[in-house]
Amino acid sequence: MVHRKLQILFKQVAKTHTLFIFNARSFLTSAHFLNKFDSLQDRQTQGVVFRTTQTANVIQFTQVIDALCKFGHTDKAWDLFHLAKGQGLPLNVKSFSVLLGGLGRVGDFSRIILLLEEMKEMGVDPDSIIYTEVIQSLCVGGQIDEAFEFFWEMSPANCYPDRLTYSTLINGLCKEGRVDEALVLVGKMIQDGISLDTIIYSTLINGLCMVARVYEALGLLAKMRYALCFPNIVIYTTLLDGLCKKGRVNEALELLAEMIQDGFAPNLITYNALIEGYCIVCRVDEAIRLVAKMSQANCSPDIITYGTIIHGLSKIGRLHEALGFVAKMLQSGYFPQIYICTSLINGFFRAGKTNEACNLFVQMIKFGPSPDKSAFNTVIGGLCKDGRMDMVHECLNKMFSKGLEPDVFTYSSLIYCLCKKLQVDKARVLFEEMVTRGCLPDVVTYSCLVAGLCLCDRVSEACALLTEMENRSYHPDVVTYTILVSAFCKTEKLDKAWEIFNEMEKRNLKPDVVIYNAMIDGLCKAGNLPDANALMIKMVREGVTPNVCTYTDFIDAYCKSGEMDKAMWLFENVKTVGITPDVVTYTVLIDAFFKENKLVYALSLLDEMRAKGLVPDRRLQKVISWYLR
Repeated sequence: MVHRKLQILFKQVAKTHTLFIFNARSFLTSAHFLNKFDSLQDRQTQGVVFRTTQTANVIQFTQVIDALCKFGHTDKAWDLFHLAKGQGLPLNVKSFSVLLGGLGRVGDFSRIILLLEEMKEMGVDPDSIIYTEVIQSLCVGGQIDEAFEFFWEMSPANCYPDRLTYSTLINGLCKEGRVDEALVLVGKMIQDGISLDTIIYSTLINGLCMVARVYEALGLLAKMRYALCFPNIVIYTTLLDGLCKKGRVNEALELLAEMIQDGFAPNLITYNALIEGYCIVCRVDEAIRLVAKMSQANCSPDIITYGTIIHGLSKIGRLHEALGFVAKMLQSGYFPQIYICTSLINGFFRAGKTNEACNLFVQMIKFGPSPDKSAFNTVIGGLCKDGRMDMVHECLNKMFSKGLEPDVFTYSSLIYCLCKKLQVDKARVLFEEMVTRGCLPDVVTYSCLVAGLCLCDRVSEACALLTEMENRSYHPDVVTYTILVSAFCKTEKLDKAWEIFNEMEKRNLKPDVVIYNAMIDGLCKAGNLPDANALMIKMVREGVTPNVCTYTDFIDAYCKSGEMDKAMWLFENVKTVGITPDVVTYTVLIDAFFKENKLVYALSLLDEMRAKGLVPDRRLQKVISWYLR
C-alpha cells in the first residue's frame, strides 16, 4: 500500500514537465521501490537527473517528501530533499515544513536544527508555522531550553507566536515540573493579546497537580469559569485526582458533586482517582462501596481499580479480603500484575506472616508475573526484619539468576539485618562491597550502620562514620541524629548528646518527638529534672506535642526520686490532655508502689490497668511475681 501510493506520486511528478527523468522505467514500477531508494545518492546507478527548476513542480516534489515522512522513511526523504537541493530545485517554505514535521515525529532534533539553518542560508525565511513545528518537535523530545531559543528568535524575525506556539511551550514546561516558568509564559501570552483556552487551562491545572499544588489549580478553575471558559471532564478528573493524592477526599467529593451538576458523569478514571483517595486515608470500606457503585453505573472496574483496592486492604492487614479481590479480578479476566503481587507480599510481611509471604512469592516465580527488583527487595526487606538470613541468601541467589543486580534498598536491608544481629563487622564488609560494585549508599544505609555500631557500644566508630558520611556529601537526617543521641544518652554521655542535638538544630533539621524523648529520657535517668522540664517547654514551644513516652519518662524520674505525689499528679493530669497511659506507665508506678510497700496503691493501679484492657507485659509480670510471691 505504501509503495503503491509513492509510485502514484512519482508518476504524477514524471508526467508534469521534467522534474525527474529516470532512464530505468523499472525504478518506478518495481515492487522493491523503497529498497532501491536507499541508494538514491548514487545518481548514476539509479539514473536520476534533475533537469528543471520550475517552481510549479515543487508541489509534487513536496508531496513525495510528505509521503515518505508520513510512512516513516525520513532518511530517504532527507536524501531526496538534499539531492533536489543540490540540483537547484527551488524549494519553498512548504517543502521545508513537511520535512521538518517528519523529522520531528521521529525525534531527529539534530537534523531539525541543521535544516532550519540551511533554510536561512537559502534565503527562505521561516514563518510562524515553521518555528512552531520546530518548537513542537523539541518540546516533545524534552529539549525545552532549545525550544525557547527558537521562540525568542520569532519576534525579531517578524514571526509572532500564536496560541499553538504558547500552548506547546506551556505543555513542555508543565511536563518537566517547571510550572512557575509556565505561569510566567502565560503572563507574556496574555500581554500579546492571546487569551487562554480550555487546553491551556487543562495543561496548567495538570501541571500544578503534578507538583502537588492542587489548591493553586483550584484557583485556576475559578479563573477559568470567570473567563467563561468552562471545564471539561478531564479538568475535573485531574483536580479530583490531585485532591485525593493529598488525602483531601471530602473536598474531592464536593468537587465531584459540582462536576455532576455541570453535566459530566464520572468515568473509570474519575472512579479510580476517588478509590485511590479513600485507600490513601485508609477508608477502604468506602472505596469498596464505590467499586460496587461504579459497577451499577455500567462502569466496570479495571486492573487499576482492583490493584488499588488490593493494595489498600493489604496495607491495613485485611489480607483475606485482599485475596478475595484477587479472585474477583481473575474472574473479570485480569491477571495480577507485579505491583499487585508485591502489595500482597508486603501486607503478609507487615502482618508478621512471613511463611505466607514467601509462599506467595514462590507462586509468583512459578506462574508469573516474573518478579522485578521491587518484588525481590520487598521479600528481602521482610526476611531481614524477621531475621531469616538463610532465606535472604536464597532469595539473593534467585535475584542474581534473573539478571537483577541489588540496589541501595537491597544492600540497606541486608546491612540492617546484620546490624540487628550485632554482626556489625560483616555489615561493614558488605558496605564496602556495595561501594566497590558501584552502588552508592544513601542516608538510610549509613543510618543502619550507625545504629548497628551504637547497639554494639561502638559509639566512637559511629561518630567517625557520621564524619565520613558528611565528607561524601551525604547529609545526616533526623533518624541518624536520633540514633546517636539515644546512644550517648544510654551511655550517660549527656554532653555528647547535647552536642549532637545542637548540631542538628544548626543544620535546620527540626527535632521530632522521638529525639526529644531520647534527650528527656537521658536527662531524667541522670536525675536532671530541671533541664528535662526546660527541654519539654522548648519542645511544646517548637510545636512538637509530647506523647505518652515523654510523660512516662518524667513519672519514672519522680518515682525513682521518691516523689510519688508528683508522679501521681502527673499521671492523673496526662489524661486531661488526651493522653492514655500505656503498660509501661502503669508498670513504672506499680513497681514504685511495691518498692515502697504501698500494696493497696499498686494493686489498685493493676486493677485499673486490666479494666482498660491492658495486659501486663513480661517486666510487670516479673514485678508482680516478685512482690506477691
